[in-house]
Amino acid sequence: VIRSLDWALQHGQHWSVTGPNGSGKSTFIALLYGDLWPAHGGRIERPLLPAGAPIEDWKRIVGLVSPELQATYATTACTVEEIVVSGLHSSIGLNAPATPGERALADRALARVGMLELRGRRSRELSYGQLRLALLARAIVAPRRLLLLDEPFDGLDAATCTAVRRMLGRLASARVQLVLATHHGEDVPGYVRHVLALGRSGLATVT
Repeated sequence: VIRSLDWALQHGQHWSVTGPNGSGKSTFIALLYGDLWPAHGGRIERPLLPAGAPIEDWKRIVGLVSPELQATYATTACTVEEIVVSGLHSSIGLNAPATPGERALADRALARVGMLELRGRRSRELSYGQLRLALLARAIVAPRRLLLLDEPFDGLDAATCTAVRRMLGRLASARVQLVLATHHGEDVPGYVRHVLALGRSGLATVT
């Protein structure tokens, strides 16, 4: 899907990943997160972790929002609170009930995205935009070094988009790095100054 790519995320950088549908934006985000692995001959390095560290250690410091994750949660009976708490474990759903401390962290994250009053609602009862906000809360429920955001504003109304952009701006100011995949140029904040453009052929342009 993606070939001939030599790319590095340097300290302090924020990137947008652009390209038409089918160009590999979601594949690239999944590769960065660790849900996909490079084909034979390719490699990915994560220097923030010691050599041989499990991918779960990486996922603890990286938040993810993606259409694939949303589609998975849309078929579950998880509550909004359970969705957010699962971000502490990089899991789909929970293997055990949330602790009081975990619930407090979830409430804080939900309040930041304006979803606190819906914490008991089931995923199947949410609108597309509400579920996207729940996933954003899941992504920020723990301290993160990096946020991987695949079309994070899809399904959000204008006022909610503005609020989410402000929240992401505050996180960026606090040295959380962002990689934002989108085919809407207006979704890219001004502080995101680096662009990885993917083409239909699988080739990439870096600026």
